[in-house]
Formats: sequence, structure tokens, C-alpha cells
Amino acid sequence: MSSSNQQEWQQKIKNLKLGKPTTQESTPAEPVIPEILSGLDGELFEAQAWQEKIAATKNWFELMPSSGKIAVAVGVAIVGLMLIKTVFQLVTSLMTLGVVAVVLWFGYRYFIGSKVDGNN
Repeated sequence: MSSSNQQEWQQKIKNLKLGKPTTQESTPAEPVIPEILSGLDGELFEAQAWQEKIAATKNWFELMPSSGKIAVAVGVAIVGLMLIKTVFQLVTSLMTLGVVAVVLWFGYRYFIGSKVDGNN
């Protein structure tokens, strides 16, 4: 590297440390780090937004009268139980489908598969 390039870079580094703007003699490099940080900022912003929503919901719940709190608790319990029931029904359906598939596969292998093997 030539000494003039080294001197340029050293001057730019000094300017950055002092907070002075550098002259735009060459084309600036792509801002890779700010792009990465902007992605993280988006995730942090999203997490912060969720935390704010949760805090607002807690505040809303705390300001309710006792009868409202009971009604909300009962409603949440009913919805929760309905979701659990739906998940159990889905699991049961998948297990039933699996058993039917295995029975059909064994039936095919026993009845149709033996006929194909017998013809060969």
C-alpha cells in the first residue's frame, strides 16, 4: 500500500474519532452493519410493542370492577377449554387416520399384493 493511501486512511480514522465528516473522494462502501442492526431494531421494536400491549391489557384488567374480572376470567377459561378440546379432537382424528391408513395398507398387501405376486 502506498504511503499516500495510508495517510488518507489515517486521516479518515482521525476524523471519525473526532466526529468530523470525511470528504467524499471515493465511493462509500455498502452499509452492511446498519442493515443487520436495522433487522434487530425491527425485532426489538416488535418485542417492545408486544410488551406495551401486554402492559395495557394488564392495566385494563386491573381497572375493571370485580364482576368484570370474574366475567373475563370465565370467558378466558371457556375459550381455553374450547381450544384444548379442539387440539384433542385434531390429535384423535390424526390417530384415527393413521390407523385406517395402516389397515388399508395391510389389506392391500394381503389381498391385492398376493394376487400380483401370484401372477408373476
